[in-house]
Amino acid sequence: MNRTVLFVDDDEKLLRGIARRFEEGFDIRLASSGQEGLEILRRPEEVAVVVSDMRMPIMNGLEFIHEARKITKHTVYMMLTGNQDLQTAVEAVNQGEVFRFFRKPCPSQVLVTAVESGLQQYDLTTSRDELLHRTFCGSVKLLTEVLELSHPKLFRRSHAVQNLMKQILDAIHLTSYWQYKIAAQLVFLGSIVVNDAAADTEDQEISDEMSRCAAAATSRLITHIPRLETVAEIIKLHPMSTGELPCPGDAAETIATTGATLLRSVLELDARIRRGVSHTGAVREIVAIMPHLPSDVINALSNVDVRASELAVDLDAVEVTPDLLEEGMVLAQHAQQTNGMVLIAAGTRITGAIIEKIRHAAKQVGLDPLRVYA
Repeated sequence: MNRTVLFVDDDEKLLRGIARRFEEGFDIRLASSGQEGLEILRRPEEVAVVVSDMRMPIMNGLEFIHEARKITKHTVYMMLTGNQDLQTAVEAVNQGEVFRFFRKPCPSQVLVTAVESGLQQYDLTTSRDELLHRTFCGSVKLLTEVLELSHPKLFRRSHAVQNLMKQILDAIHLTSYWQYKIAAQLVFLGSIVVNDAAADTEDQEISDEMSRCAAAATSRLITHIPRLETVAEIIKLHPMSTGELPCPGDAAETIATTGATLLRSVLELDARIRRGVSHTGAVREIVAIMPHLPSDVINALSNVDVRASELAVDLDAVEVTPDLLEEGMVLAQHAQQTNGMVLIAAGTRITGAIIEKIRHAAKQVGLDPLRVYA
């Protein structure tokens, strides 16, 4: 459980007292101004609860909370102030959407109890979002696995794109944005609709017009699925992105613009690597067509392991029985029925759906020995 609590107050004597009172049982952060508090919130580790003063120089408590919400996603906000007027409390609740409002002086135990409640609220919110995230990801994973059975080459590329997206998100600290990961999983869905024949090849010479049509088709297919509206917008926008990457916030428009930039950058990198362009050359070409790409994204593209999701030539293949297959293995040779018919092509990454297909075939018609890269 995240027990990180940030106190923001221009009264440093009060902050020292809070530090002593809360040193046991909490991971305390202290800031003597709103600006300093924002700097702490920009760090990779998420703050669970923020307790802010109202009257502070340069930036008051409501202004601070307004800016802070652009940075944080699940943080719970409380206000501790010396103001006695009712209007301040009303503004704190209605404008700042604060979880609790306290007037100074506030008994320590009352504040401790309130912070504990805030931590529970934070845990409830993050747990709910994690459940939703896992539900969506599981559903999308099942969908793409089934599609992979009919379009293995296209969705073999999908694995590489997902891997690149994960590396980029890790590098620029955006791992909490599940929309980007799902966009990478679903981006090729429209290719099947727009050009089913092209979807069965790994030819990356696809026109800009076809790319836009495929993106629009994918967007239309998923836009009406609850909570996937932003994912649909990311996929729709990505062919036109020139590298815009605004500061991430809660606004769906900002998430979509950022996601479109990241999605196009990893797709362009993957396409060039598959055409035999060197990693350095590929990044150089991407910067030319996406001139507004931020430096941290360029650095991330330059440092990703472009072979991480490809078949490693130095691995030793091992023979396994169907019941020992695991997700993530790669077929070293065709999974072939005893009558010579190829069931699954060599180089395919094993998924749950493929395991089911192989096991069923092994029972019904028999299979030649399976060799995989584990």
